[in-house]
Amino acid sequence: MNAARLLALLALSLYSVHSESLASVAESAPASSASASVAAARPAQAAPADADSDGDGIPDAKDPYPIIADFNLLTWDVHSLRFGWSIQTEARVLEQSSLTWTAGQSETKIEGDKNVIQGTVGADIVGRSGGAMNSNPLQAFGLLNFTASLEARAKAGISFQKEMEWGSKRQEETRRAAEYFSKMTKETRISDPFLSVWITFRNHSPDDLYLRPAPLPVFASGRPVCSASVVEQDGPDGLLIPADRPEGVEVEFRAPLDTTTAQRLLAGLGSGGPSVDLAKSRSVIRRSDRSGDAISAAKRIEGRTVEISISSGDVRWSWRIAHQDARNLRPVTLRMALDAISARLSQEFGPERAPLFVIKNSKLSQLAATDVGDRKNGLWEATTGAVGVPDLRQLDLDQPLRIGAPTAFAYRTTNERYQLAKGAVDSRDANRVPSAVEVLRELAEAGFAPAQRTYGFCYDNGIERPQDHTEAHRWYMKAAEQGDAGAQRNVGVNYSLGEGVTRDDAQAVEWYRKAGWRGDADAQCALGFMYAEGRGVPKDDAQAVAWFRKAAEQGNASAQFNLALMYEAGRGVPKDEAQAVAWYRKAAEQGFAPAQHALGLMYAEGLGVPKDEAQAVAWFRKAAEQGDAVAQYNLGASYAEGRGVPKDLVQAHVWFSLSSIQGLKYAAENLDTLAKLMTRGQIAEAERLARDFKPRVTPTGGGN
Repeated sequence: MNAARLLALLALSLYSVHSESLASVAESAPASSASASVAAARPAQAAPADADSDGDGIPDAKDPYPIIADFNLLTWDVHSLRFGWSIQTEARVLEQSSLTWTAGQSETKIEGDKNVIQGTVGADIVGRSGGAMNSNPLQAFGLLNFTASLEARAKAGISFQKEMEWGSKRQEETRRAAEYFSKMTKETRISDPFLSVWITFRNHSPDDLYLRPAPLPVFASGRPVCSASVVEQDGPDGLLIPADRPEGVEVEFRAPLDTTTAQRLLAGLGSGGPSVDLAKSRSVIRRSDRSGDAISAAKRIEGRTVEISISSGDVRWSWRIAHQDARNLRPVTLRMALDAISARLSQEFGPERAPLFVIKNSKLSQLAATDVGDRKNGLWEATTGAVGVPDLRQLDLDQPLRIGAPTAFAYRTTNERYQLAKGAVDSRDANRVPSAVEVLRELAEAGFAPAQRTYGFCYDNGIERPQDHTEAHRWYMKAAEQGDAGAQRNVGVNYSLGEGVTRDDAQAVEWYRKAGWRGDADAQCALGFMYAEGRGVPKDDAQAVAWFRKAAEQGNASAQFNLALMYEAGRGVPKDEAQAVAWYRKAAEQGFAPAQHALGLMYAEGLGVPKDEAQAVAWFRKAAEQGDAVAQYNLGASYAEGRGVPKDLVQAHVWFSLSSIQGLKYAAENLDTLAKLMTRGQIAEAERLARDFKPRVTPTGGGN
């Protein structure tokens, strides 16, 4: 089912007539054992006259939808952050520099002083739940002309905490910015660092609202780092958020920082996204008559309700459902919540409209007139709390709703389901991997080639499956025969290593070539290696260089390293040490330890670059910290002889020791010689440092 077809079905679902009415659903639904036991245990008593199950301020006795919360629509989004500072000299203050993250734009950069850091920026800054809570959900069904009264709308509320999508690329940009800022603090006089947060408030209610702002806590990696105050106010009533301005009102909050706080902020942003929390400030949002406080009201509702949401593509809508029914003194179950939502839609738009959720034989059989079992092009899935349920018919409708455990229904295409499952496997998240592997199995058995490849990877590496190279090869072959380049490469690896199949270098070359022509950089690098070694093909250095270059130009670090080796040795190309240095550097800057060590050697020997022992040590250290045994030895030798670093026998002992543990014979020999020159205290300190050493791990690509 394509997206257009899906949305069409969503739009038609309210106009379709199902054979089963809401009344019959309710009558046929058996009471859950959990609900029955709760009812039996409670003495009969009347609900309080002012009972308000959903906390929306409307007593249940007067509320037509007592377990569905109603409150005015007010949403807000953080659309940009700016970290800035001034640079001073003795004579004057130079132009201010800044680092800006802006939602929806394509780059993050430092401006000023001719220093620029650029990189891709992701989607808009969004809330934990994926955005502002509920715009009109009914518009998703094609009811774009809906203009009923406020009481008849599907209401929404404030989503308090907003944070950026903050992936590894953005973290890396921020780490670079932190390094630049730290460098500037040492080389110049930094003054007036600050953080600005721009927030857009949108008032969807019929009344003007006023924001009385208080300092706004700002978090980085979940830790508070500063508080930002509003820059301008309209008047004594606060900032006006008018009801008739759909584009909203942009408000700037600014936090003055000292240098230490600024560095802590950047360090935090280097490992996790920023967030601001309106609920933890003392801000107040009121109507012009100064009645109520929208923030407090929303907090009260969120404290009593659970979110149930539905999404398909870019469309998302949701409801807040009470977790306790105060009228009947019983917990609200998922079945009760789904029935209430369907009933509300039916009552507001006419009884001829079908329920959104169709329950048959105590199972959820349809959602928005779409068979929940359709697996050809996609599938409806549900997540309740942290538990995913790919087959909605297995959903426990009689489970009580729990605060902090929202239920989210989402239509996902086959590829979306695959990407989510693959992401869980890549993360090795113990809570997500078991269900992810089951999704991969389902998609693989249905013939989806990328899932077959990744499912084979699970067998190859013993991820939720017994390690079985033969079974892994079987799944790789299924995907490879469909033209999946990654699977073709993995088949080549199996033939090259003899894992799951009899070793056959000619077959390895054949599959590497198929994947290489499809652009798979790992396969191109592997094929270059086969030509360089004469495995499965006649040895041909020129062909090896050609395939290494194809992969290297795609950014493959192994290929860049191998191409550098060919230039250094003059194999397949004229000998060119400057070119060797250039390619070693490209691989080294990606964290590839062998290239870092090789680049250190080029600096140490003055090959292709001016001799620079300090640079040599710097690159030896990067490789040594990743556990490269030869780099550890060379770093130890540098400390022992005082080349590029001050002479330090303790550090020399540490690195010789770590290298010898990995079996480097001459490291062990030098360790014995060095120990004779050291005191017992120095040796004890070196041994302690070696025990505490933890190698850094640089992520590598390829595999699944």
